[in-house]
Amino acid sequence: MKYLTFEEYKNLGGKCSKDVFPSLQFDTESKMDYITSGRLSRMIDEMESVPEAVQMLEVKLIDIENSKSDSKEKGSGLTSYSNGIESFGYDTSKDSEEMLTEKFSALMKQYLYPEYPELFYRGRWVNRARYSNPSQ
Repeated sequence: MKYLTFEEYKNLGGKCSKDVFPSLQFDTESKMDYITSGRLSRMIDEMESVPEAVQMLEVKLIDIENSKSDSKEKGSGLTSYSNGIESFGYDTSKDSEEMLTEKFSALMKQYLYPEYPELFYRGRWVNRARYSNPSQ
């Protein structure tokens, strides 16, 4: 995988340290590939270079992953609050890892969908229409 190096990460504004970068990068790229059903890594292999949009997105996602591990997600899942003498409601249906994957998915669609919609298409992606070339 390895969509960017640590030096590229720092040049693009990354905030984590060099010693935790490899594990955060692996986690982030695994989630990115999971969300796109492996299409992102196949696209990068075919292109033989990593688009800048993917690198900038990965920097943002690594920083989110890093802040998650720093804060341990305290207070996440709060669904309601009442100040009639302190009443809280929490969403217990999702753990922090599922919530993080949903956040990654939303950001990836926001950043990559306009230029690379085939990464998120759940069916079979055909680059050219069959009816335009009768020999196929």
